[in-house]
Amino acid sequence: MVSVFGEIGNIQFRDLNSNINSFQRSFVKEIRKFNDTERQLRYLQSTIDKQEIKIPITIHDYAKIPISNIGEAYSNGYTSAQVDDLVSIINQYESNIRSMDQAYEGLISNKYDLIENRLVLTGTRSFFQGRLSLELIDEASQINQLRRNSLNSDDQFLISDDEDGSIEIFNRNNRNLENNNADGTAPTTNELNIMGSTMNFLTGTIDREKYFTLQKILWRSLRGNLYINYIPIEEKIYDKKKNEFGDKYIFLVFTHGEVLMKRCRKIIESLDGHLFDILNDEAVVRQQLNEINSKISDLNQVLDHTKERLLLELKEIATNIEKWRIDIKKEKSIYVILNNFNYDQTRRCLIAEGWIPKNDLDLIKTILRDITERSQTDINSVVNELQTNKIPPTYHKTNKLTSSFQMIIDAYGIATYQEVNPALASVVTFPFMFAIMFGDVGHGIILFIAAFILVMKEKVIGAMRNRDEIFDMAYTGRYILLLMGAFSIFTGFM
Repeated sequence: MVSVFGEIGNIQFRDLNSNINSFQRSFVKEIRKFNDTERQLRYLQSTIDKQEIKIPITIHDYAKIPISNIGEAYSNGYTSAQVDDLVSIINQYESNIRSMDQAYEGLISNKYDLIENRLVLTGTRSFFQGRLSLELIDEASQINQLRRNSLNSDDQFLISDDEDGSIEIFNRNNRNLENNNADGTAPTTNELNIMGSTMNFLTGTIDREKYFTLQKILWRSLRGNLYINYIPIEEKIYDKKKNEFGDKYIFLVFTHGEVLMKRCRKIIESLDGHLFDILNDEAVVRQQLNEINSKISDLNQVLDHTKERLLLELKEIATNIEKWRIDIKKEKSIYVILNNFNYDQTRRCLIAEGWIPKNDLDLIKTILRDITERSQTDINSVVNELQTNKIPPTYHKTNKLTSSFQMIIDAYGIATYQEVNPALASVVTFPFMFAIMFGDVGHGIILFIAAFILVMKEKVIGAMRNRDEIFDMAYTGRYILLLMGAFSIFTGFM
């Protein structure tokens, strides 16, 4: 019954439970269920948009249903069992899509990690084979200085930069602390033997903007007792946290001592650096590259299959999601209205109060009688006309032509009950005043043709989703633009 009244749109129900909290009303459970279903539909819509699937244009007629089609309005409504089935279908679709989308995103993330790992492997291998050799030739290079410090078997020397810029070498006498873990076992970090000196190294990737920050922090934190270098990556690398592709550097940090290595790790991780376990062994690196290439090939096949299933499911949802959204919105609105009704526990019935146009009272009685006969129940609906001193709400009958003019008038103020409505006069005066200012035949013809196209295509355009704000404003006022163009042509000739 409420559904049919909503389709006709000529009744305004009063809230008879204004003294009751909205969370304590009779149909809160049903409204929460539909809220959850709307959330699931929003998730499905976002997934459809993310996969760039086009939703078929469906023309929905939002106009008021004629009196002759009241039976059609009743037959189009859902029963309680049908609503539960629809909610269950949407819930099942949402569960399937969420699991497939998460699996697909996980596979994509693994693929990007493998690609990044492959770039680090190739980059570090080229570094060890090329640039590192050139650094070792130079006796004054930083890595040679670090190597000479690590060769001292009695003490570990650290390099400190003073405020005046001079270099000072000092003794810490804590070699056992630096080179052993807390449990006394040997460190398990990657090691590189350079001319008899064993040094640990870390390698990974970091954002290009953060590399020089990392370099400064490590230099200050380790007091210069490190060697750090980088290799630019030409291609864009995917960043999980930013969810976008960006520029990154491959970095290599050489130092000695497990404590310093742990400190380096913490600093790198705090700057969102991505560390990889790379060994300086050509055979191992070659084997790792082969394994990574094989995994990427397998992942590509799984990704293609997963995306094919995901797209197939989403295309099926896309054909119905617009109708589901409207149906769920209607059902939720019905229960919102039912919460305004007063439940009579003695007679076990719902009592509603509302405003209707006086001329439509017989129509409402006819509709109620027709609904009762169609529902095949023995319960009759009773309509009583109440006498009240409350001021009735304003009701203006509008159509496609006058509705836009009425909105302009309502923007300045809504007329009170039985007050003269100036919207009818504005249908002529508004475009005529515009035409006096415009007064151009050529531009008037262009405006008239553009508005005429909007009028002729109004059903197709009305079914479009996500219309541009400016275009939607022009579409809503298409009849205003049409009359403005016609009056401009007339005044232009005059």
